[in-house]
Amino acid sequence: MATDVMVLTALLFFTGGSGNPFASFYLVHATMAAMVLPSRGAWLIWAACSIGYGLLFILRDSIGELHRHAICGPAMDYDLHLYGMLVSLVVTSAAIAYFVSRIMRALRERERDLNAARVREAENERFASLATLAAGVAHEIGSPLGTIAVAAGELRRAAADLGPDSTLREDAELIAEEVARCRSIMDRLSEHSGAMGDVPQSVLVGELIRRVRESLPIDQVPRFYSADVEASLAVVVPPIALSQALGVLVKNAFDASRDCSAVFLTVDRREGEVRFVVEDAGAGLSAEALAHAGEPFFTTKEPGRGMGLGLFLVRLLARRLNGELFLESIPAGGTRAVLTVSQSASI
Repeated sequence: MATDVMVLTALLFFTGGSGNPFASFYLVHATMAAMVLPSRGAWLIWAACSIGYGLLFILRDSIGELHRHAICGPAMDYDLHLYGMLVSLVVTSAAIAYFVSRIMRALRERERDLNAARVREAENERFASLATLAAGVAHEIGSPLGTIAVAAGELRRAAADLGPDSTLREDAELIAEEVARCRSIMDRLSEHSGAMGDVPQSVLVGELIRRVRESLPIDQVPRFYSADVEASLAVVVPPIALSQALGVLVKNAFDASRDCSAVFLTVDRREGEVRFVVEDAGAGLSAEALAHAGEPFFTTKEPGRGMGLGLFLVRLLARRLNGELFLESIPAGGTRAVLTVSQSASI
C-alpha cells in the first residue's frame, strides 16, 4: 500500500500536482488501510498520503510549465477542472463504497462462520457429556442389573413349587421384564454413542438402505418401501452412524404410522448433497412438536417407548456431516423427515 501511495504521488506530480482533481484518490488508500491494517499500519499509510500530497503542494512551482499551465493553470478552462473534480468524486466514492462493502460482507460471513462453529462446538460438548453419562450409567448399573436378573430367575424357580395360586411368579416375570427394558435402554445409548466415533469412508447409498432394512423387525419389513437409487451413488460418511440415523427415522415413522400403513424412504441428489426423505402416514406433528423435535429428551411417544435422544443424535450427526435434519407435517396426513448430507462429507 505504501508503494501504491508513492506511485500515485508520482502520477499526480506529472499530471498537474496538487491541482489534479484525482488527488482525492489518497482517500481510497487511507480508507483501505483503516479497514485492513492494524492501527499502526493505518496511521503510517495516512502519514504517507499526507506527506505525498504535502510534497505536491510544496513542489507545485517545480512542475513543468507544460503540465502546470495545461492542467491547472490559466490555459485550462475552469469548467473543465470542475468536471474533473466531479468525476474524481464519483470514482473515489464508488471505490471506497465497493471496498468497504466487500470488507463488511467478509466480516459478516466470518461472524456467521464463527457462530456456526460455536454452535457445533456446543453440540459436540453436549454429545460428549451424553456419551460420558451413558458410559457411566452402563458401568454403574450393569452389575446391579445382572444381580437383579439372577434373583428374578431364582424367584421364578421358587414360585414353581408354591402352586398356581401364588403371585410370586408374576412378580418375578415383571422384574425380569423391567431388567430387560433397562438393558435395552443402556444398549441403545451405547450403540448411538459408539456409532458417532465411526470412521468416515465411501459407502454406497444402496448399502445404507440395505442395512436399514435388515435392522427392522420382521413384521415391519413388508411395509417398508424404498425407491431405486443409482448403483454408483455413494457418500463419504461414517456408515454405521448414518445407517443407524436412518434407522431411527424409519422406526420413528413406523411408531407414528397407523396399523398396516407403509413407510417410504426416497433418496435424491442435488448440488453436491444427498437427501434422504422418510415419510409416514400417521397423524403428523403439532406445531409445538415440530419446534422442539430434536431436542434432548423431548419425545411425543408414550412413556417407556422412547427416550427423546434419537432425533437429537440424528440432528447432531447431520450437522457434523455438513448437512441438516428438518421435519414437516404432510398436508394429507403424516410426517416427512429430511436428512441431508454432503456427498463428500467428513468428520
